[in-house]
Amino acid sequence: KLSRLHSLLLTHAHSEAAGGLDDIRDVLSFIYSPTFTAQCKDPLPTFLSPASLAYISFTLKYIVDASNLVKKDRNAVLPRRVTCLDFNLLGEEKEEKDGEGSKEKEKRSEVKKGRKREMERIFPSGSERYGGFLSFPLHFGSPSSSLPCPSSENTSFGFAFGKQTKVAYISHTTEPPSSLSSLLLSLPQPLDILIINCYYLHTPTSSSNNEQLSLDQVLEVVSEVRPKRVYCVGMSCELEHDTTNNMLKEWVEGVEGVESVQLAHD
Repeated sequence: KLSRLHSLLLTHAHSEAAGGLDDIRDVLSFIYSPTFTAQCKDPLPTFLSPASLAYISFTLKYIVDASNLVKKDRNAVLPRRVTCLDFNLLGEEKEEKDGEGSKEKEKRSEVKKGRKREMERIFPSGSERYGGFLSFPLHFGSPSSSLPCPSSENTSFGFAFGKQTKVAYISHTTEPPSSLSSLLLSLPQPLDILIINCYYLHTPTSSSNNEQLSLDQVLEVVSEVRPKRVYCVGMSCELEHDTTNNMLKEWVEGVEGVESVQLAHD
C-alpha cells in the first residue's frame, strides 16, 4: 500500500494521464481550520512539459491557481482542500522560425535564458544529457531521465528511472519503432522493465489513425531493445486480454534475453 508520493512524473496532459490529478489531494498533508479552510504543507514536486502545464492551466485551472498561490506563500489559506503541485518544467524549446524579426528573436532569446535559469534552479547539480533526453535528480532515490516522445499534438514525455532495476515508462507516442528503439538503447544502462503504450493490435494503414503504438510495433521495439520484462498499457478493447497474453507467452520463447511480455492489469 502506498502511503506517500515523493514526486509526480506527468507524461502528457490528455485525460487518461492527467485526469486523476484532483485525487492527489488525498495523499497530501493539509492543516485544517475550524471553518474547513486548508493549508497545504508540502506541494508535490511535479515534472512536466510547458505544453502540459499550459493545457492543465485550462482544464484544471483550480489546481494550477492553488499551486501558484501556495508557491508564492507557503502559509496561504485555501478555501478548501485542493491538490497543490510544485511544477518543474522539462525541456521543449521551440526552434526559431524563418523570417522572425529582431524583436521576436530577442524575445525568444530572453525566454530561453529564463528557461535555462529555471532549469538550473530545478536541477542545480547532477543533470546530464544523453542524446535526446535529460537526466535529472528526483526528490528521492536515484536519477530519472525524461525521454521526449513525439505525439500528434506535442511532445509526450517518457521516463526512465531506477538504479539497481532500470525501468522505462512510455505511455503515448507516435515515434517509429526504429527511432524509439534507438532512444531506449541510448540509455546508460540496459532495461530491466519496459512499460509501454500498446493501443492497437495491428498498425493502422491510415496515418491519421496512427496516434499510438500497436502490438506489432511494440514487439518490434522489444526485439531490438531486449528488456527483461515488458508490460503493455493503454490498450483498446481490440486486444482481448487472456488470448493476447497467451500469444505473447509463445512469442517470448523465441526471443533471447526477454523473460515476459504481457498486457498489464490493475
